[in-house]
Amino acid sequence: MTIKQLADNPQSGSGIYRLLLRAAIHAAGAAAVSLALLAPAWIFHFFCDTRLTWFSAKYFWIFFSFGIVLAACRSFKVILATLGLLAFLEITQFGSLAYQGDFINPYTIGQMFIEISDVAEAAGASLSHLYWVPLVVLIPYAALASLLWLLRRRLLSTRWATAGVILFLLFPAIRLHTHSDRKDILKFFPVVSTPTLANTLNSYAVWATVLLPQSLSESKPASFKPYRLREIPLPQKGFSVILVMGESFTFRRMSLYGYHRITTPFLERLASENRLIAKKGLSAANATRSTMPMFYNLQYNPLNSEVLQAQEANLFRLAKKHGFRTVYISAQKANCLNGVRTRFIDTMITYDTSSAIFDRFHDDALLRLLKTVILTDRNFIVLHQRNIHAPYAKNYAHRPRIARFPTKGLDFKTASGNAYDNAVLYNDFLYRRLIEYVGSRFRTPVYVFFTSDHSELFGQHGLFGHDHLVLDSYEVPIMFYGLRPEKDFVERFNKLSWPTHYELGKMIADRLGFTLENPNERPGYFFLNGVSSLGRSGYLYCRKTAGHLPEVIERHNY
Repeated sequence: MTIKQLADNPQSGSGIYRLLLRAAIHAAGAAAVSLALLAPAWIFHFFCDTRLTWFSAKYFWIFFSFGIVLAACRSFKVILATLGLLAFLEITQFGSLAYQGDFINPYTIGQMFIEISDVAEAAGASLSHLYWVPLVVLIPYAALASLLWLLRRRLLSTRWATAGVILFLLFPAIRLHTHSDRKDILKFFPVVSTPTLANTLNSYAVWATVLLPQSLSESKPASFKPYRLREIPLPQKGFSVILVMGESFTFRRMSLYGYHRITTPFLERLASENRLIAKKGLSAANATRSTMPMFYNLQYNPLNSEVLQAQEANLFRLAKKHGFRTVYISAQKANCLNGVRTRFIDTMITYDTSSAIFDRFHDDALLRLLKTVILTDRNFIVLHQRNIHAPYAKNYAHRPRIARFPTKGLDFKTASGNAYDNAVLYNDFLYRRLIEYVGSRFRTPVYVFFTSDHSELFGQHGLFGHDHLVLDSYEVPIMFYGLRPEKDFVERFNKLSWPTHYELGKMIADRLGFTLENPNERPGYFFLNGVSSLGRSGYLYCRKTAGHLPEVIERHNY
């Protein structure tokens, strides 16, 4: 019965009362839809310990809204067809999670359809062990279908519901092509803090509307030769590698590098004692979301999507191969790792999972949380900062004594610059705390690397911020501190001139027991990516010059 019929029906009591009753039943049905779409990830945890987010208040209400529309479909066949489609997509998702330990992404979807016979054969051979994968999805979906069938005569209905269902299914593709970040497809890749169905729909949307059309077009993507990874002896049986990934950190505001204000007194003292090597370096990209996949996957050329597909050089993966315990603690959200497979991370703590402690202690929380992690003889630890992200003053407000430079009663640019310098002082404080912890905690060698995701501009070329395709947006510190390090490694690091993130990544891989041989690499030449992954918002091709600032040879604008 439609809403209009209910309202106009005077029989068996008030039409309004019956309308409200049916509306309540309809809302309950919509809630059941939302819970059923979220439930597979919860059930999955009983069979597999892969990290998943099964409940999110945001997505509960998104799926609830979808449930309102789905339950209003006049034809039950539409409901069954919709649930059947979603179930099929989710089964492929959970199959990937169970078999490979990682989310299905647009690249693996394309490969799945290309190698459909091999996939089917592997699925059949694994069925005796992974028989529960389809049940994880089919049980809640079948229960939901049965419930909607029983309630079908008590639900509200409208002829427009089918169009609403189609719009929901197409929405990820519509969002992908209308979003301000539409060029950056990695932004729509799976992220651990998002429920599986949202990840699934996003991945299929990218594959169907971006990658598939590209593969069918006449223009072929650039071809790259595959990387070769060669195992090398580890320097010691027990040792640790720590990477501190800063945020918006430029060496131009560090007194360690000659800045006129004293902003890094501890680092300067460490360098004067020959315990710290500080280099002027260059980040892989000028925005966090495009830097991270390039850095952690040792992506030399931003156009080389094959590196991101294979993830053979994923630093976390390399660490796991040689028995390192992998730890990732981030004051930022998990989506910073879009395009980086996280199944190789043993302990992953982000702002999504620990917002309360980060809101209270900000970047101090990184060390607090690290102290709670159980470590082993070999550890690969990444600490991703939030400090120095605008608004700068917010990040050190809990430590007012650190601020030396005034920010009140000044014009915006002066106040902003002073707040930034205060944030650099806070970084210096944090690095001192970390190195003190390293000295007290570890009895085996430790290799500590410091850098930043990108730089920050303060008026160069009349620009501010960092999302600019100019060399200044990439100028970051690259520093090394070693506790009982190998002399040979220290000498090799010391010889680096204007190291790039790619070179830093290779040095870290060296400590993890691997040498990267990249036949696509041209010594002395390098790429700097724009704000979008895979060069979709432009990139720079540069070369190093003897003792001087590297120069831009080509600027590719998209």
